[in-house]
Amino acid sequence: MATTAAGRALLGNRWLRILSIAFIMYVIADGPHEARWLHRAERKRLVAALAAERSHGEVPLGHWLSTLWHPAVLLLAFCSFAALTAEYGVNFWLLTVLKEAGRSILTVGFLSAIPYAVGALLMILVAWNSDRTQERKWHMIGATGISAAGRVRRNARRPFRRGTSLRRPRRPRPFNHRRYGMLPRMHLRG
Repeated sequence: MATTAAGRALLGNRWLRILSIAFIMYVIADGPHEARWLHRAERKRLVAALAAERSHGEVPLGHWLSTLWHPAVLLLAFCSFAALTAEYGVNFWLLTVLKEAGRSILTVGFLSAIPYAVGALLMILVAWNSDRTQERKWHMIGATGISAAGRVRRNARRPFRRGTSLRRPRRPRPFNHRRYGMLPRMHLRG
């Protein structure tokens, strides 16, 4: 029944979908020669630049999957894997590690903000220096190397110290009726 609120919402969603598809078909083109939103001079310049790149570059031969085994691609994949693993480790476990160390919620909040504040400041400074010197490669290598060295040094000192989530599990605590109310023991055992 189209007169209900759900029917009207479904009809409204269809119109929104049709309008978004029409907008995408108008804006997105197959190349700069079909981009109606570019000025003619800019369109001609882009088409000429792309034609010049195609004439000077060599055409790669072989299957596209063979590029995955190129050493540069493998190195970039490893660097991306290592950086994302470290980032997920910090994102997922930092709050837990700080809370298990016996900190209050307010202290955990402030301490967990420090890496992000320092990271934001360093990103701005490294980007500013990279733009100033017009050098990209060694700025990236240096920042990634410093981060990796810090993580290796931290893990090499005491990887399983108290307060981390990578320690042996504690002994189970004895049952406390005050903590769980007046429920009998037989209902709380697993």
